[in-house]
Amino acid sequence: MAGQVPTTGGRLSVCVLVLTAWNLLVPVAGAGCPTVRLFGSTRLSPYLRSGTYSMDGPVRPGIRPKYRNDESKTPVFFEDGYWHVENLNRIRVRDSSFYLEDITETFEIWVSGQGEFVVDPEAHFSCADITYICKGDKKTIRCPRTDFQKLLIVRATYGQDWACKLSGCTDLERNADCTSCFWVSRNDVITRVKDRCTRARGNCTLEPSDEMLGGNPCDHISGEVDTYLKVEHRCINIPMSLGCYQDEPVDNPLLPGPSFSHPNMTIQKCITYCRPQSYRYAGVANRFGCRCGNQTQQGFSSRGLSITDCIAPCGGDEFQFCGGPSSSQKMEVFETSVGACGGDLRTNEGIIYSPNFPGPYPEDQNCIWNVQVSSENAIRISVELLDISTEDSLAIIEDRSSQTVITVLNGTSMTEYVSVSSNVSLQFRAGRQRAQQTDGVILRYKGVGHCGPVAVVGDVISVSPNHGGNVALGQHATITCKNGQNITVQCQEDGSFDIPTPYCNVAGKIV
Repeated sequence: MAGQVPTTGGRLSVCVLVLTAWNLLVPVAGAGCPTVRLFGSTRLSPYLRSGTYSMDGPVRPGIRPKYRNDESKTPVFFEDGYWHVENLNRIRVRDSSFYLEDITETFEIWVSGQGEFVVDPEAHFSCADITYICKGDKKTIRCPRTDFQKLLIVRATYGQDWACKLSGCTDLERNADCTSCFWVSRNDVITRVKDRCTRARGNCTLEPSDEMLGGNPCDHISGEVDTYLKVEHRCINIPMSLGCYQDEPVDNPLLPGPSFSHPNMTIQKCITYCRPQSYRYAGVANRFGCRCGNQTQQGFSSRGLSITDCIAPCGGDEFQFCGGPSSSQKMEVFETSVGACGGDLRTNEGIIYSPNFPGPYPEDQNCIWNVQVSSENAIRISVELLDISTEDSLAIIEDRSSQTVITVLNGTSMTEYVSVSSNVSLQFRAGRQRAQQTDGVILRYKGVGHCGPVAVVGDVISVSPNHGGNVALGQHATITCKNGQNITVQCQEDGSFDIPTPYCNVAGKIV
């Protein structure tokens, strides 16, 4: 997979929110990571022990949760742009996500002797599950719903990772070139595991071996070293299903529109049946059935089921699920916008899928989505899934006052884009041939307040991330000056940066 990005919230669950005024189904992100783990290094030990942290109290909309260590009750909380561990002056994590997820290389630890925070690239938070696989054994890591869940490999290490990585390295060597210790980079275990697992549809079988791991990476260490593979992984929901429900097709149908059955039913077959008839929702049930509707009948919320109740394979694709078994009347519901080729989008937020999603997108396609939000907002575009052929392209197009700017997403590491204006176009082109199997595209967009733009003029030579200068509320941007200074600014709620211009002449703000 060329790129896959976790949605905010760690272990996601797809649930349903009732909007009484319109009686519509709306997908809602889950409650974030209920449990996260702090993995440390030698720098962390003088301050606290690494461990497991759980959410402390109920989650309230729009408010970042608090976490607490399961044993020591040490708190983790968000304040002033940082996640803080224990208090404001011990360990802080530079991260603006709503929940703690999988955060690495942003840890700053206060060193009282130096009177400053120092970065510890070996520490990380993770809400991933952990699987240990002994050398010579075989295990399959599997997601509950392989049809729309992806396996995300967060981290992979072999043997006693810290003992092997840090053995023989002084602090000075660790910051320089310590080839006898950095076996993780030398043997690239995580890349090997990702190569095996990234294309898996929600499951992956691993068998640690010398061939896979390039030999025992710890053989330079004297003494006994465990030979096992430790894999940190999460199952990520592709945000398309609106949930699983108990239907009552005769007396009280969940979707009261037309229906049909087909022995080769698939999710996209049902969606493409309902979409041309201008229905907003499509539901698959009983493996072979499909029903359409513009709104659900009253009382649907009481009929919500666990997503794992809709696990009957579709008649036309055993890797998709079409509700529950025959005659169970368990229905899974989707918006018919899933898999459309282009369109005019005027809502403040939404999701764009490649054509024919969740099936393979057709060849020889040119799809354009025109997105427009409120004139005072910019558009934040998040890349949730980007797995397309090298012959295909995905681009963001902006018409600015003096030029048309085209940003091509595939082939880059960009996972988020903030527009300059309140309208952009997204263009997906699929060639007439395809070299490899692909999973497609998912983009999430939202109208947001912003700061900027930051102009690359005068003493400013670059801005990162650079989306034409705009920075969404809460985001950080790093401004690089001609004199070598790097200044980090954050967009505040009032639409201004926390550091005023001119950025390159502000004393004491160099990071």
